[in-house]
Amino acid sequence: MNSDGSYVGNSTRGGGIVRDSMGTCLMVFILPLGSGTNNTAETNVFLFGLRWCINNGHNLIINY
Repeated sequence: MNSDGSYVGNSTRGGGIVRDSMGTCLMVFILPLGSGTNNTAETNVFLFGLRWCINNGHNLIINY
């Protein structure tokens, strides 16, 4: 899983991609997160991707 969050102009957003062990894309996401900081954006985007992986049976997760 790759994820990234950002803070621009009093709003946060982020996104990421989840791939399997062969590099095949399983899911891509973009999230408008509202107000916050760059740290909350990074955390919220990571948690969204992590929850998706767990909910879809992907238990070995590496975040880059």
